[in-house]
Amino acid sequence: KLCQAAGWKTPAEHADLAPDHQGLMVWEGLVESRRMAEKADPQLVKWLDEAVAEAAQLRQSIQAGDEAASARHFKQVEAACARCHEQYRN
Repeated sequence: KLCQAAGWKTPAEHADLAPDHQGLMVWEGLVESRRMAEKADPQLVKWLDEAVAEAAQLRQSIQAGDEAASARHFKQVEAACARCHEQYRN
């Protein structure tokens, strides 16, 4: 969220946050969650597949410097996380 607020650049007050790396970490986290859910509820697996794909799009848009697409994909990843957490975690 801090990188998004900084226009998909490293926030001045957080030199440790590189948007490209943060996007990679989100994608990797979702890939690992998907791997761990291999034998879980098919709905969860489907939603995780969708979230992984959306996170890949987020990474690509950040790398391309496309702020509008990055914002759109970030919003979709957030929604995917909220959906799964509401159903399976919270």
